[in-house]
Amino acid sequence: YVPGRDGPPAAKMAGLSAVDVETMAKIPLLQYDTVEQVQLGVLEYVYAASMDPNAVHLLYLAAASSPLTAVGKRGEAMLAKTCVVDTARPTVDVENRDALKRLYNVYLGNMEDETVPEGLRRPPASRALQSRIVAVLCKSTLACNMNPESSMV
Repeated sequence: YVPGRDGPPAAKMAGLSAVDVETMAKIPLLQYDTVEQVQLGVLEYVYAASMDPNAVHLLYLAAASSPLTAVGKRGEAMLAKTCVVDTARPTVDVENRDALKRLYNVYLGNMEDETVPEGLRRPPASRALQSRIVAVLCKSTLACNMNPESSMV
């Protein structure tokens, strides 16, 4: 099943708003191997650009959580090489309030946020991505003390 191809767009897809789903429904249908190649190309481009690990950390987390095997493996490798959080000298700042808010926002979604227009509300991330986000949040003292977000996870 492809959302929006055989009837109305799906009401919910993990991490995507209704507007995002409708936009994706307008894109020509691609085969899995093509989607995989496009995603791998984006990852390779970002990696080659040597972007700040704090800027690409969430992208690599999402890639590592991908159901596409090659994308998942490449995302894992990029996380291990560039976005280290487990050492005495981490490359990702796990005490950055803005980055932590972004992680909480992706984890929790914003379906119940009345300030966000209906079409832009997103459901929570997939369980695979949520587990990776929790692993990062556990490394941060600030993340554990952020309220009300930390009590919702």
